[in-house]
Amino acid sequence: MSDINKEYPELLQRISSLKEKINKLEEIVGRQYPKYDGEKIVVYSANRIEYKDIERSLKTLITNSPVDKVYIFAEDDEVPFQLPSFAEVVNYSNQKIFPSYIPWKEVGASISGLIKLALHSLLSQHKRVLYLKPATLILGDLSELFTLPMGDWYLFGAVEENRHYVEANDVRKPSNKLSLYKAPSLKKEPYYNCEVLLMNLEELRNSGVGNALIERANNYYTFRPDSTAINILSKDRVFPVSSVYNWSYNTCEDHYPKIVQLLDPEDHSELAGVIKLYDMIPLSEIVTWREGDRDDANS
Repeated sequence: MSDINKEYPELLQRISSLKEKINKLEEIVGRQYPKYDGEKIVVYSANRIEYKDIERSLKTLITNSPVDKVYIFAEDDEVPFQLPSFAEVVNYSNQKIFPSYIPWKEVGASISGLIKLALHSLLSQHKRVLYLKPATLILGDLSELFTLPMGDWYLFGAVEENRHYVEANDVRKPSNKLSLYKAPSLKKEPYYNCEVLLMNLEELRNSGVGNALIERANNYYTFRPDSTAINILSKDRVFPVSSVYNWSYNTCEDHYPKIVQLLDPEDHSELAGVIKLYDMIPLSEIVTWREGDRDDANS
């Protein structure tokens, strides 16, 4: 068996250095800004194929963490499962932000995946939200994450420990010929996973960076246009949080996670029992139980 300490000493050193910076940044931000005490808002975006994933994720969210509002950006006006009273479906099919003439599927992208870049505009009444990929499990209370002070940071996200750059050779500009364009290289820079993000919508609006993210995705797109745009334009104002809040094989550390990102069900055999359990319990029963708790709290 290979010794990772001998084969990848530079990578391990960078990871160790990054963790030290995270600890220092958490200490600094905690001193400078008060904790956030606003609404706890969660946002999903999904196409029809992902509705089942959202249903499962919503079950785990309702069961394990208090939340004030849930938005589901979907291909339809409704989703095929019962929703709690605090959840709302928003149909993105007729949106004009990301043009349909761009062949998103050719680069492994979809409108549902790009929606996160436009939340500052689509949810202009809100200051911050937690964006969740449909295929996530919420296994713990997220109250502490919701109250973290963001200050003037745009986003909070977990670093992918096995990826430290944006590929510079596959960024394309939309055209009939899909001409190849070169992107800025981010080698040796932290690469943030963008499937789970605490988003400072107010700062993204006020700074203009939110609109810049949309513009880049529409004009220069790569295999992961949303992640590439965020890592190129926002990397200096993305705060690295613990992978407790985005645990996957790309971000994992040795601790119990509160949010698990499911990359491939076959890669998560240790969670098979949890997944099966939530798939068996009807969402309607969980909603009834949770709504009863909310009514009791308000009475």
